[in-house]
Parts: sequence; C-alpha cells; structure tokens
Amino acid sequence: MSKSGGNFLRLQTLIDKGFSPLDYRFFLLGTHYRKQIYFSDEAMTGAKKGREALVQRLVRLSRNAGQDKLAPLAEKKFAKGEAAGLKGLSGKAVTYIEDFRAGLENDLSTPVALSQIQKAVKDSSLQAAEVLELVARMDSVTGLSLLKSALEAEKAEAANVTTSGIPGGDDHSGDPEAAEIDALVAERQKAKAEKNFARADEIRKELAARGITLTDTPNGPVWKRA
Repeated sequence: MSKSGGNFLRLQTLIDKGFSPLDYRFFLLGTHYRKQIYFSDEAMTGAKKGREALVQRLVRLSRNAGQDKLAPLAEKKFAKGEAAGLKGLSGKAVTYIEDFRAGLENDLSTPVALSQIQKAVKDSSLQAAEVLELVARMDSVTGLSLLKSALEAEKAEAANVTTSGIPGGDDHSGDPEAAEIDALVAERQKAKAEKNFARADEIRKELAARGITLTDTPNGPVWKRA
C-alpha cells in the first residue's frame, strides 16, 4: 500500500463508504498487532456489523437497567487505576476485568480483551447495570465509545420520527429544504450501496457546503444543520 501506487487508504475513504472511524478501530483491535492484517471492504463490513451488534445489545441492557444508568457511564472519566479496581463488583464481573487485563498484559492481546467485552454483554447471569459498568471500564482502554454510541442510538429511537424513511432521524418538518435534502441523503445511500463512492462523496461535500452535517447511526444516516 503506497500513496504513489494509488492504493493508499485514507480514513475519509472509509467514511465515504459508510464506515465509522470506530468501525476501523474495531477491525484493528480484532487482530493481534504482531499478525499481518488483511484489509477488505468485506472485513470492514464484518467489523461494522460486529460493533453495531454490541451497541444494540447495550441499548437493550440500558432499558433493562433503568434509572438512566447509561448516560452517566457514557460520559464518565476514570481516574488512573480506577477502571481496573474490583471493589463493589460481583465475582463474575471481577473475572471479566481480570481476564481483560490479563489479555492486554500478555503482549497487548487486543483480540482477547475485545472478546471479554463481547462475552460480558451476552452474559445473562450478570445484572444489566453491572454489564454497563464493566463495558465502561473496559472501553476506557479500547476507546470504541460503545456506551456513547448506545446513548446516541437510544436517543434516536426515543425521537420516534422518520427522516428519509429512517427511524430515529430529526424532525425537519419546518425546514423549507427538507424534501430536497432528504432526497440527496437517500441518493447518497443508494450510491454507496452501488459502490459509486465518487458520487456519494460528491453529495456529502455538497451537503457540507450547505451547512448540513450527516451522522451515520445504527438506524441509518440522519442530518441536521450545523
């Protein structure tokens, strides 16, 4: 891969294809740094689906936890050493923290660490609130913004409105250009699906020039005026 060879990968290229920078991070964390990693659109799609599946599980756990447990944890900043603390955790939760730490201490094995997050969110023997706490601690290391993404998805679902046929979008009923912008957003989605990334990028730039910010969510893209 080289810039002169014309196959240089830029983060913006992935964004134009509909991937989040966090999808790319998830993709990289899934392979040990000493192993050769093979990039492809298919691999990125798998990473995107894997991360979004985690986010949707966290949304469901948030509903079960109740009492607005998600928002404070999504914004929480851990002091040095705090995330690795074991006080107040159940025995099963302690095991997840210890296995997560052991993976990282074993030559920075991020696949092992990531697997502990994936296992924890599926563990029905843990209370929902404790799973959210575990993910907050482990994700303070991986930097995948899982709880923040879940919070965004939760807010989008709570809005209960539709933009361009996509649940969770903002209500643009009072915007005189809403129909035109919705059509451009839909055209961009179609262009990406057809792998016409040049056209998708062209539309994104046109919308940006008009002061429109696009955000890709697990429910699809939503737009708002900057």
